[in-house]
Amino acid sequence: MNNERIDPYLHSYGLAKLIPVTDFVTAIDATDMRSWDKTLAKQLNVFVQADAATKESDISKKLKRSEFIFPLAAMRYMLQTNNIELLKKYVVQGDATSLTIPNRAHQLFVRMLGYQITGNIDNVVISQIPAL
Repeated sequence: MNNERIDPYLHSYGLAKLIPVTDFVTAIDATDMRSWDKTLAKQLNVFVQADAATKESDISKKLKRSEFIFPLAAMRYMLQTNNIELLKKYVVQGDATSLTIPNRAHQLFVRMLGYQITGNIDNVVISQIPAL
């Protein structure tokens, strides 16, 4: 990605959560972003603007996407809503004594978002890492 594309690219992802879907589509279509980047931005906007039930039904698909922004958005939703059931279903593994996040990207997303996941499979604890 060259410097001319960085600004609209990052702004579009930042705005995805703030602007309603129809307004977002109009705004993105008016940019000079590449077609694929516009498609990704629109898909992210639809996900972050969706209701909880829709997000929860799409989590599995978003976690499998290769474009980092989708699994990051899915992880953010699960952590911010403290949705332990979804985390147990898609992210963490463990037993009565331990808990792991086997997927390295998921580990990184949890840390990037400022959270930690501890406990065991029967008592998963999501907590924010205190700011320094």
